[in-house]
Amino acid sequence: MAKKVLAFDFGASSGRAMIGEYDGKLINVTEIHRFSNDTVVTGGRMYWDVLRLLFEV
Repeated sequence: MAKKVLAFDFGASSGRAMIGEYDGKLINVTEIHRFSNDTVVTGGRMYWDVLRLLFEV
């Protein structure tokens, strides 16, 4: 039986969700979701939109 894991990659401009499967010999990684990682400006500073990222997760 293959073992499966879910991983998230948050980059500067986008993020993605990946499924990794290990069958005892091989590792297979598949991208299952991609989304933009837009910033918000508050008080003259840039921040990641954490609520949007949580929605995408």
